Amino acid sequence: MDKKSPFLAQFLARMSAFERENSTFLLVFHPVSADVIFWECTLTIVA
Repeated sequence: MDKKSPFLAQFLARMSAFERENSTFLLVFHPVSADVIFWECTLTIVA
């Protein structure tokens, strides 16, 4: 999980920056990103 944490942090940072540029795309993509975050958190807890 340690290798995926920086990726997730970078992913969130990119989405945060992208949110200011294209909020419409974020609204469409947000459910997917939420699922990814939930999946990562679940794996961390299980592991």
